[in-house]
Amino acid sequence: MSATGRANDRAKTGSVRRGNLTMNIVDLPGTYSLTANSAEEQIARDYLVKENPDLVVAVLNAASLERNLYLVAELIELSPRLVIALNMMDVARQQGMKIDAEALAKELNIPVIPIIASKNQGLDELLAAIEQEYNQPRVRGN
Repeated sequence: MSATGRANDRAKTGSVRRGNLTMNIVDLPGTYSLTANSAEEQIARDYLVKENPDLVVAVLNAASLERNLYLVAELIELSPRLVIALNMMDVARQQGMKIDAEALAKELNIPVIPIIASKNQGLDELLAAIEQEYNQPRVRGN
């Protein structure tokens, strides 16, 4: 997925087609929260609130998962459809971490897909989870 344009100075846009579904993707700046203390947080929060995307994919660094959980809590409140891409699973394993993505998904009631983006591992599973979550009703049930 390459950037084909800009939603603003720091967000890139692109699209990917999977079967009959065309996904328009907006890559927002990386952030650990949406409290708008930094320009990146402001851009991400404003986009999520104003544009009301159909689905949000939170790409989290598996090697520093704890730092990302606050953001996940904020996203759960904002987005009825959310998928977590748990990236850098190889780095987490190298650091001796064992992350049970299935248990995390069950606890959060959100799809959690382990990936290693730098090696294109898990991306098909991620796209399948995105498609499946997109086809769910708009209101998340707990």
